[in-house]
Amino acid sequence: TTLSETITRVNKLKKQLEEQKKEVERVLADQKNAREALAAKEREQADLLARTQNEEANYQKLTADRESEKARVQKAQQDAIQAAIRNAGGGGSLGITSGDGSMGGYPWAGGCTVDANALSHGGASGGGEDPLGYGCRQCVSYTAWKTYQKTGYAPRYWGNANMWPNAARNAGFSTGRTPRANALGVISAGQYGHIVYIEGYDAGSNTVRISQFNYFNAGGPGWGHYSEMTVPASTYDTYIYL
Repeated sequence: TTLSETITRVNKLKKQLEEQKKEVERVLADQKNAREALAAKEREQADLLARTQNEEANYQKLTADRESEKARVQKAQQDAIQAAIRNAGGGGSLGITSGDGSMGGYPWAGGCTVDANALSHGGASGGGEDPLGYGCRQCVSYTAWKTYQKTGYAPRYWGNANMWPNAARNAGFSTGRTPRANALGVISAGQYGHIVYIEGYDAGSNTVRISQFNYFNAGGPGWGHYSEMTVPASTYDTYIYL
């Protein structure tokens, strides 16, 4: 065995160990995200029960009030998305289309609906969630699927769109401001943010062709539909590189 062969084996082993370390870090990060998501749901439910003292009428009223608030917040979120596009110079026609008939391969659309308050219902869990812990037909559910489709890694419980850049970095993905095909684009503004998949980048016009779920009145009336559009690359403040 030559010194060169030994060095090659050592470098190969080092690379394998680094990949294993990254995978362990991703699993640990996903477990942490899942625990935090569960704890948040438990806190919300406990608060709801405490405030109504298990009185059915009060419970239903408070639930309705929260759904109404969700609708208001979601409208403000859509306004923030459209403002980001306008500020990037995309105030004209966006060329919004229903796009790919297979909805980018998204597998969790069947049996899922999104109501007028932008809340998901049905889905894999029956309670509006997809198998990865996101509301079905929501923007994050779609980009979680695209991440898995492109990398084989399934991001679980990464939270709202504006939480994804930090979660992605914790899972070993790099982020930046440079547009790139097969990346994810994030608008951080608003309570939830918005996230899309970058189908392609045109350097000449500095625009990106994107696919997405849950852009209001795109691909169908109301929330929860698949659509595609072309927007200025600077619409997205962060890109996550898959």
